[in-house]
Amino acid sequence: MALSTIIQTSRHGSLTLIDGTGTPLTYSVRYDKGDFSVSGLSPDMAEIITFAARHVHIGHAKGAPTYPTVSFSMFITDYSETSAGTIQDFLHATSGTPYAARTSVASNYDGFACDIRWDADTDEDASVDNTLTFEGCVITGYDISEADDGTTLTVNATVYGDGTNYISGDLTVPMAR
Repeated sequence: MALSTIIQTSRHGSLTLIDGTGTPLTYSVRYDKGDFSVSGLSPDMAEIITFAARHVHIGHAKGAPTYPTVSFSMFITDYSETSAGTIQDFLHATSGTPYAARTSVASNYDGFACDIRWDADTDEDASVDNTLTFEGCVITGYDISEADDGTTLTVNATVYGDGTNYISGDLTVPMAR
């Protein structure tokens, strides 16, 4: 595939949250604002430890792993809904919704972790040209804000990875070793 000449904009992307059941339960983010962001990526995905002797830099080394964060916001219409489910139903495994039986993608965490997939149609032909899956995301919080131009819900998550990669798909970001 040739390098695209089309600059991606917010109209090109879509977001999906994916759980860890055998046939994954998914939540396609409705009315996302197109402000998906990821922070904290680096070539080594590790803290940098600096060594100095008598205030003179003598070297540096990779330290503990670092963990990227993701966030996005969306307009909301319902807080819970039994037939289709909402993002809050997905996050809370709300009883009586399609997400009541959702499970974590992480076996080494006693809470809930999901994958967040970002798909981009770069040439607007309704096909997915790029996919990035952020593995093992723990939702660290979400905020609801009322406004005249629409009530929004903002999701924040830390990407802990799947044991091998933080991100898989068209860009692979391996975990620090």
